[in-house]
Amino acid sequence: MAQNIYDDEAFFSGYSSLQRSVNGHDGAPEWPTLRGMLPDLGGCSVLDLGCGFGWFSRWAAANGAVEVIGIDLSERMLARARAEATTSAVTYQRHDLDLVELEPAAFDLAYSSLTLHYLQDLPVFLRKVHSRSTLARRRHPPPSVTLHSDPCRCQRRLARSIVS
Repeated sequence: MAQNIYDDEAFFSGYSSLQRSVNGHDGAPEWPTLRGMLPDLGGCSVLDLGCGFGWFSRWAAANGAVEVIGIDLSERMLARARAEATTSAVTYQRHDLDLVELEPAAFDLAYSSLTLHYLQDLPVFLRKVHSRSTLARRRHPPPSVTLHSDPCRCQRRLARSIVS
């Protein structure tokens, strides 16, 4: 199983006190830029990879997504996300992203923030996500989108080259 420090009680307590954990998107300095990159979510199915406390999952549903699946490895993160759930359009699942199986054409937008650096094989993962998006089936205009933010610039460059 992948690294899961978030279920360690002491680490989780400290992480829960960070600005982004307390204030959600308002505490995340990258959020205004990411929000500006997102397409209209009206009628979309969204996959939130490494959903953590579910801030983006809930935001996506509140902004028109008809279905949002938040995936995380941490039981503690998912427990908080479920406790703060405000709509039945959002469901949360526990999976190791290195091993997760995704249904074909299951989502229009895949979103991930501060998660992909944990993966064992990023190129394999990104190919899997792309092949399971609606873009691979071309059934939902506009084309599906994969958007992620991560602290490692080299991985961002690699991700762009794989998806392109």
